[in-house]
Amino acid sequence: MSILKDIIYESLSHGVRLEEICYHTGLSKADLEDADRWVGLEQASKVWSEAVRLSGDAHLGLRIGQHPNPYVAGIVGYLMESSPDLGTAIEALAEFGAVFANMLTYAFRQTESQLQLLFIPAQVWWQQSPDTARQAIETSMTRTLAIIRLFTGKPVFPLEARFQYPLTGNAKLYQEVLGCPLRFSESENVLCFDRSIWKLPVKSFHPQLFNHFYDLAQAALQELQVPKTMADQIRKTVFTHFQGYWPSMEQVAAQCRLHPRSMQRRLKEEGSSFQKLIDDIRKEMAIDVLQKDGSSIRELAQMLGYSEASTFRRAFKRWTGMTPGQFQKVKT
Repeated sequence: MSILKDIIYESLSHGVRLEEICYHTGLSKADLEDADRWVGLEQASKVWSEAVRLSGDAHLGLRIGQHPNPYVAGIVGYLMESSPDLGTAIEALAEFGAVFANMLTYAFRQTESQLQLLFIPAQVWWQQSPDTARQAIETSMTRTLAIIRLFTGKPVFPLEARFQYPLTGNAKLYQEVLGCPLRFSESENVLCFDRSIWKLPVKSFHPQLFNHFYDLAQAALQELQVPKTMADQIRKTVFTHFQGYWPSMEQVAAQCRLHPRSMQRRLKEEGSSFQKLIDDIRKEMAIDVLQKDGSSIRELAQMLGYSEASTFRRAFKRWTGMTPGQFQKVKT
């Protein structure tokens, strides 16, 4: 959510109104303050598409990334800021990127003469919404460049920028923002630098803070990697992020940092399926609500994601052998 908040607030200086983009994306101002909340692919793509539409700027991602804001990355941003040199900061970004982003992976490689930074969108995102993935890639690339300059105090420029998609729009703007030769329709998204920048000192280096934030980042990453059953992960995701709608399988998979096929395979190994699990969760919630308050059957059906109350009644009878009305009478 911290990343989406940044996109939304940066877009305000490009003609977008906060109330309007919140309305069209289904987010409230309170939602934007929940920095630790993970957001599914569908809503993240919606934020990007609405920001571009409302601003009328097809290159919005390229523009807003020019503002260096490492704190969007939370703990990882602070860790990078307190690093002794740029190489250590880049290693931290690659090692702990999953702590703050689940749809874009950061990586690097070194050749004899170059340091290459890679920006890798999740395959499911690239397949389902390449236009919004492109916006995120360009923001990440330009922001990384801006942060390198902020941390080092040096006017660093890439040797070359490569993109995995064809050029659409203003080539001159890419040139102005990145200040280097460009190549499109390549196999990956890469910023190439002279290898010497690896050793550039970070101006804000602080050994005690670096150790502190490194420990925090390690703990956060380990928490993400705690082995759980796939069913447990999905249940937690649905209950934690249920905001008046039922997420799709793709949204849940994105939240769990998995491809939908991988999630389905793991559920099958556990003797379950996504639909069975969602059915079980709906059953539990329906029984809980009917026992605790006086919601109408129509309201409850809508809350549980059923388009028709009759569909919910049939499902409830299949679960319990009773209609919701009969169940309410029994429990009272």
